[in-house]
Amino acid sequence: MKKIISILAAIVFITIAFTACNHPNREKRIIKIDSLSMVLTKVDSMLTYQINYDDIVTRYNELKKTQEAMSPYFLKLTQKEKSDYDQYTSSEKHLKNLIASFENYKKELEYSKKQLNNLKEDVNNKAIKKDKFEEFYIIESKAVYNLLNVVKTEVYKTNKHIEKNNLFLPIVLQIIETKSKTNKK
Repeated sequence: MKKIISILAAIVFITIAFTACNHPNREKRIIKIDSLSMVLTKVDSMLTYQINYDDIVTRYNELKKTQEAMSPYFLKLTQKEKSDYDQYTSSEKHLKNLIASFENYKKELEYSKKQLNNLKEDVNNKAIKKDKFEEFYIIESKAVYNLLNVVKTEVYKTNKHIEKNNLFLPIVLQIIETKSKTNKK
């Protein structure tokens, strides 16, 4: 009986020791995954608050209406007026591309969140070995940081285009108003 108790105690001790040794590695993996999740939260915030999709669509539509209003007077513009108008319309391509790409950024964000959740679940369920974890982690890390850099670049470019748009819109509207009054006379 003492022998059986000794064997059971040894098995329990080995199990506890093995789990204690294995647990910190699992925690480290979870922390690594959580750090990538925090980066995705930042990307989501940037897409939600720094690039306001509705504002971008409104600006793009406003730009198109302004172009339409300017079209009857375009050939009568002075060199300075053409230059101001060109500065204003230079944001058109960026805004159009951003509108087209925005949904893809959101989809990529959701896909990365799902992949990280799956990886975390595998780690918690001990369904993934260390080498496979590292392989998947590297892939997801690259995808997350690539998305972060792309969105940061979009935020920067968008802010520059909005600044330029805000600067030249009143000038262009003034040109349209002046030309329409001149045309009526």
